[in-house]
Amino acid sequence: MEQCDGQDGMASPATPGSGKSKLDTLSKEDLIKFVKKQIVILQKAKSKCTELQKEIEELKTQSSGGTDDAVIQELTTRLESVLLEKAESHQSMVSLRKVNEKTKEELKDALAAVQDLQKKQESSENQHLNKIEVLNEELKTAHEKHKEEITRLENELQESNVKHNTLSAQLEQQLEAHLVQQHEVKRLLEEINRVQVTSEEQILQLRQQFEANAEKQKNEITRLQEASGNSVAEYQNKMKNLQEEFQVMQTNHCDEVSQLKEQLESAASAHQKELKTLEEDLAEQYLLKGKSLQDELLTCRTNNEHQLNQLKEQLREMTEKQTEQLQGEVPKESIVEEERLKCLEKSLKALEVQHRLVQDEFKYTTNLKEKLETELNHIKDDFFHEREDWEFKINELQLSKEEYMSTTTKLTEEVKSVNDRCELMMNQQSYEIQVIEQQHAKELSTLEENLRTAAEKDIQEFLLEAENLKKQCQMLLQEKEEAQTNYENLRKNMETLQTELEESASKISHEFEAMKQQQANEVHDLQQKLRRAFSEKDSLQETMNRLQAEVETKNKAIEELNQMSKLEVKIQDLMSSIEQKESTLTKTQEQLEISLREKEELVTAAQTSEEVSCRLKESFEKEQAKCVDFQQQIQVLYEDRYKLQERLDETAAKLDVAISETNSSYHKAEELENRLGAAVTEKEHLVAEIKNLKDFNTNLEKQKALQKDTEES
Repeated sequence: MEQCDGQDGMASPATPGSGKSKLDTLSKEDLIKFVKKQIVILQKAKSKCTELQKEIEELKTQSSGGTDDAVIQELTTRLESVLLEKAESHQSMVSLRKVNEKTKEELKDALAAVQDLQKKQESSENQHLNKIEVLNEELKTAHEKHKEEITRLENELQESNVKHNTLSAQLEQQLEAHLVQQHEVKRLLEEINRVQVTSEEQILQLRQQFEANAEKQKNEITRLQEASGNSVAEYQNKMKNLQEEFQVMQTNHCDEVSQLKEQLESAASAHQKELKTLEEDLAEQYLLKGKSLQDELLTCRTNNEHQLNQLKEQLREMTEKQTEQLQGEVPKESIVEEERLKCLEKSLKALEVQHRLVQDEFKYTTNLKEKLETELNHIKDDFFHEREDWEFKINELQLSKEEYMSTTTKLTEEVKSVNDRCELMMNQQSYEIQVIEQQHAKELSTLEENLRTAAEKDIQEFLLEAENLKKQCQMLLQEKEEAQTNYENLRKNMETLQTELEESASKISHEFEAMKQQQANEVHDLQQKLRRAFSEKDSLQETMNRLQAEVETKNKAIEELNQMSKLEVKIQDLMSSIEQKESTLTKTQEQLEISLREKEELVTAAQTSEEVSCRLKESFEKEQAKCVDFQQQIQVLYEDRYKLQERLDETAAKLDVAISETNSSYHKAEELENRLGAAVTEKEHLVAEIKNLKDFNTNLEKQKALQKDTEES
């Protein structure tokens, strides 16, 4: 029995080691399976123990001695099997304890991780809440600013609307004044219709003025032609000078670029040569220094080795001499030898110092080599940077050259356009001059024909003269009708202008130039008509003077006739009518001047209204730009808000993920706790079973002891 116990004790410590190595490598599922197997084995052991107890009871009942040995052998074999199972169960218990400790540690780590996660979650929630509060405050401030800006813009729009209303009222007032002026013009037309007969002398004066103006225009045209020719010549000279300067600048620029390129290439080549020379010099110096240092090191080593060998030989000789002459040595020789030893030690120290110096020099040369390499790298980097700078400058020069070329092309195009405009102006002026000359020639031809017809008439016949006077009156009536038609055309033009002004009250800024051109053309037409009228007046006055002279001659010739008084009365009547016509013409001229002044005032008012409208447009455009800026700011705010919402959604998603992870970790912890509870219960069951087995073993041992005692007795 004691041998069996010893065998069990030897077997039990060997198996835990193997079980330990296997259980450490197993997973949780494999451990659970292993525990279940151990529980099944324990149940089998329990069943075997019950069977053994039953057999023992049966054996106790049996009293035959021959069968005791067989029973004891069976019992011993069964006990050995039970002990083996006990050792296995003990190993499983040890492994289960280790697993339980590991699970406890894992639970502690998991709980600590859960606490850390909870703390991090709380801190992140606090941070997100703070960020949300800050963002809400920023949004509130942005909304307030936006509201303030909107109110300010509304106020500015109201002010601009008020200004626009005031300007529209002013324009309406001006239109009313224009209507009043039109009524006055109608009244003047009626007065002119009344005063048609008294326009002969004024027509003659107008003809004279027309001739004078024609001469002035001819002089002005010649002067303008000369001035335009001079300006064109000056402009061409300037263009030639500019082209020459441009060519000079271009050549200078090309020369500078070529010089810079050559300088760059020369500098680059010189720099590369310097770098190569420096590298070669440094390499040669380094090789020379390395060779010299290697030679010095070799010489120093050989000297040191030679001196060391000599010292070793001397020491050997000294030791041999000392061994031979230990007893017969003199103290003086010992002192000499000691001095020699000291000298040798000093020489050794000096050699060591030299060796150190050589090592220091070698280190210094290596450091110099590294410094020179770094300097070379720096020089290369500087050269590379300088090369990049020069390339950048060359690119800038090329860009400036391209810009200069583009500006020159633009200038040439502008010069061509100006030349074309000058040619067009010259052609227009020549065409106008030709038209004026043709008109003047026609008028002169008509005047000559009239004079010829008047000269060919018979002076002696008074009746024919009366008929001529009637014809002239008819001509005057026709001219009056022409003037009326011209005036009606003017009135129609004024009416059209009025309608255009009424229509273009909202479009003054776009159509003001057309109005100015139309008004200028109309003024020019009026001036031409006035000149024609004055020229006709001059011609009529000349005819009247001629007729008066003829009448005087006739009066002298026909003094004897009694009809002279009648003619004088008629002449006086004609003179009075002419004076009346002159007075009416002066009045009409004054009224026309007043109307022209009023028209100029209207033009100035329209210009001021156009300027005001331009200012309003500029302010409106500025306000539109401000509105666009505000809209952009609002869009930016909305984008920021959208980004913040996305961030909040991302943080919420992250929080959900973290919460799900914490929940999963909680579930895992609960599962681990449940597993630990199950393992603890299983452990308790195993402990109880082990206790029962121990009790059973103690009972068996007691029974064996009793059996031994009975056998010994």
